[in-house]
Amino acid sequence: MTRSEPQGNAGDGGFHVPKYSKLEFERRWLVVPECLNSIQFQRERMITDKYIEGTGLRLRRMQAPCGDASYKLCRKYGKVSGVAEPIVNTYLSSAEYKLLDRLPGAVISKVRKEVAGGAIDVFGDRLAGLAIFEVEFESEAAALAYVSPDFVHTEITDDPMFSGANLAKPSL
Repeated sequence: MTRSEPQGNAGDGGFHVPKYSKLEFERRWLVVPECLNSIQFQRERMITDKYIEGTGLRLRRMQAPCGDASYKLCRKYGKVSGVAEPIVNTYLSSAEYKLLDRLPGAVISKVRKEVAGGAIDVFGDRLAGLAIFEVEFESEAAALAYVSPDFVHTEITDDPMFSGANLAKPSL
C-alpha cells in the first residue's frame, strides 16, 4: 500500500475497502443495437466524463434535458473481485467543476437512459453504435445471481477495453 492510499477495512466479502470509500457492485453488457428502439426508457441525461491524466480520478458533468446540471468527482481504486470496486464520490459546485475541468484528461460523452433495473449508456461520435447496459447491486451475491435481459448479448464487466477511461482514449 502506498502512502496516498488511505487505510481501510475489510468490507463486504472480506475485500479491502479504502477508508471513506464504498464498494460498488456492478455488471455491464453490450446492448443489441436493434433492440434500442423498442426499450421503454424512464428518463435520460447527458453525461460528460473527463478522466484526469495520470490519476484514477473521473470528473463528471450530468445534465438533465431541462438544462439542470450536477457535477461530481470520483476516485476508483480498482476491482477487488469481478463485480466489486471501491469508489469515492463527492458532489461539486459549478465553480469547483470549472476549476478541475482545466486539468488535462481524456473526455467522453454519452446519453444515459434509465430503464427498469439499470441504465443504458448510448455513445455517439467515434463510438456511434455502442450502447452499454449496466446494473448496480447491493451485494456481490445479488450481482452474481442476476439474469441479464434479452436486449443484451456479451457481458463486458471484466473487459478493461470497455472501461470508461479506455473508451475515452482518442486512439479507439
